[in-house]
Formats: sequence, structure tokens, C-alpha cells
Amino acid sequence: VRLLPRIRTGWARWENVAAEVAGYRAALATTDATHVAVLTGSDYPLAHPSEISAHLGAHREESFVASFPLPYDRWGRDGGFARLRYPHWAWRKHMLRVPLPRRLPRGVTLTGGSQLKVLARRHAAAVVDTVDRRPDLVRFWRRSWIADETFVPSVLHTPSLTPGFAEEHVPESLWWIGWDGAARKSPPWLTLPDAGRLFERRATPDATTPNLFARKFSTERSGELLDLIDGA
Repeated sequence: VRLLPRIRTGWARWENVAAEVAGYRAALATTDATHVAVLTGSDYPLAHPSEISAHLGAHREESFVASFPLPYDRWGRDGGFARLRYPHWAWRKHMLRVPLPRRLPRGVTLTGGSQLKVLARRHAAAVVDTVDRRPDLVRFWRRSWIADETFVPSVLHTPSLTPGFAEEHVPESLWWIGWDGAARKSPPWLTLPDAGRLFERRATPDATTPNLFARKFSTERSGELLDLIDGA
């Protein structure tokens, strides 16, 4: 375990990307890891470490990223372009948008996706390299809305920034997320009554991509479920 300098993050802020990139940078500099996983404090592994290692070992040069090109119909009438086209600030959990359109970056394949992902080493290196070489993109994304859902996916899907990524990733997530169909901004906390859904998906024999992680867990609310996962 290595603790990195704390970055003051917040909902929808660029600092979430900065923290993610700091993790890539540290992993590349201090380990020989073949993959780097991005998890939040409310995620938890469903599989034994040996199973996770075996699965990633079988995909040594591949990343696991669930992403989609913009426009994306689930991101509003404009397909998510407003997140990028207008400058944004976040205040607590409120969006502050300046209604003055700006030019979108040229030569970038604008893409959305979850912050939760597992990157092969060379792809993590490409993200770090882009941050270091393209301050113009960093400046642009600092004022985008929820940058952690567009910056890294866009870097990965832009051939000039991450060559070969299209053929070197599995376009699926390794996470099971307990969405319950209710209209909400984030998934609910998982508790013991969710065990059936969670383990049913985990054991699906024809699943092309296993669920190695799940969310969201809370030590206060999910203790019994976490004990059940550990004992499985």
C-alpha cells in the first residue's frame, strides 16, 4: 500500500481526474504491474486476488473500459456535448454553467464512460503522457462538467494519443453495480437483501466478462454483505 499526497476532490470536479492520473503515474513509476485498476472507496472485489490476476493475465495487453462515443442519448438532448461545449464550475453538488459556447478540441475523439476501469500498462502510460504533453487539453477539461467521465475515455479513443487502443481493449466493465431502476444520480448502497442479485450475476456461466468488482458498499450499511462476500 502506498498513500499518495491527498488531492482535494469533489463531485464533478477536474481534481477527480488529477487523482486518477496521479495513481497511474505512481503505479508506472514504482511497480511492474501489467494493469492498473481505478476503484473508489465504495467499491469492493467480488473475486479472490488469484482469480483477478488470472483473468488479467489472460488479457495482458488489453484494457477493460466501458465507453461510448458522443453524442450519447442517455446524456440529454445534445448527447452530452454541453458538458464540454460550455465552461463549468461545481459548487457542492450544483452545476454552474457559463452559457458562452467554446470551441471543442480538434483531433480528439470525444467519448464518455465510467471512471471505473482497468487499464493495461501502456494505456495508462498514454494517459499520463497526454497530461504531460497536452496542457491545452488539461486546460479545456478543467472547466468541463464531470471530467472523469469524458477526459480519459476521450484520450484512450483518440488514435493520435493512444495508438491501437481500439483493438487492444475489451469494451465491457468488470463491475457489477446495484442500480435498482429508480431515478437517481448514483447507485444505492448495497445491503444483505442484495446478495441474491449480486451472486446470481457473479455465477452466470455464459458471461463473457466476469464481474470482479461491485459497488456501492458502506462499512456502516453493508457489513453483513461484505462478510458474506469474504466467506464465499
